[in-house]
Amino acid sequence: MKLAIVLVEPRGDANIGATARAMKNFGFFDMRLVNPVPHLTSPAYTWAVDAKDILESARVFSSLDDALSDVAYAAAFTRRTGRGRKRHMAICEATPILAARSCEGGAALVFGREDKGLSNEEIKRCDSVLEIPTCADLPSLNLAQSVLLGCYELRNALERAGGQETARHEINSRAEEKFVSRAEILSSLNLIDSMLESLGYEDTPDDPLKSKILAQFERIFGRAGLTPRDAGMIEGLTARVSDVLSHKLDRRR
Repeated sequence: MKLAIVLVEPRGDANIGATARAMKNFGFFDMRLVNPVPHLTSPAYTWAVDAKDILESARVFSSLDDALSDVAYAAAFTRRTGRGRKRHMAICEATPILAARSCEGGAALVFGREDKGLSNEEIKRCDSVLEIPTCADLPSLNLAQSVLLGCYELRNALERAGGQETARHEINSRAEEKFVSRAEILSSLNLIDSMLESLGYEDTPDDPLKSKILAQFERIFGRAGLTPRDAGMIEGLTARVSDVLSHKLDRRR
């Protein structure tokens, strides 16, 4: 199983330490930090308790894309809604998908800043948006509390499926398939982008058509997953389209 917990620009070193403890409570060990404050501090160690190993092995990245490059599926945690943000799913809806993807290709839970969460652009880099139901009187959760609940729900999903090995077969009906990483998904999207441009699709101030099409492909890939065979098909298709267009241009000359 491959499951990463990603904290984007966390501002509290104690929160990072408490997150390490929450992860270890439920058997998750891959912490990734995007542009964090210094995290190997006395408060962080104090809150990590017996999870100092996770704190010390946490990897630091300069961008969210880098932190997610080797996973196949990423879920963003946020309570904020707004234009341009993806449909929210309750955490209980998403955990079966996350459990399956963590066994086949790797998954990540992405959490934002303590004060303002994740930006719209960061939300777009993820495949789904999750929310934790809370009371309207005080809807926001502490960062480490959110991680704790996310890890708890995911661990429960794995145990309900009979463990990691059974999850591969019972949660995911396509358990034999392997999903490519987000870096490879981005490569496929770049090929589609070039193909659309060759076909005359473009963005205008009134209608960003090409961007809309690419965003829709990205949503499809995130929802269904992209296998190596799928990626190979896209590579072959886009190459074929380029060849046909090139021959047509040569004939006109």
